[in-house]
Amino acid sequence: MGGFVTKRNDIKRRDVFLPATAALAAAAAVLTTTSQQAEAQGWQPHMQSALSSLIAARQQLEVARHNKGGHRARAINLINQAINQVEAGIRVGA
Repeated sequence: MGGFVTKRNDIKRRDVFLPATAALAAAAAVLTTTSQQAEAQGWQPHMQSALSSLIAARQQLEVARHNKGGHRARAINLINQAINQVEAGIRVGA
């Protein structure tokens, strides 16, 4: 009798597991398609995130005290160049 109960429980698990796996796979496909469509329409989440991070980094450097032997000013200049490149990439990708 113990084997019957185990088999019955396995069937219940399978009946739940397979549809749940299929639903997760379908959701992943929809999310991937939605992300690809958003990028095709000009929304570039990774580029936008990088741009936001660069702007935040520049703001932090601008409020830092002292020039740190010229390194702070050089870092701000390099970040400005990076911001320009990311913005150019966003325009090209749009």
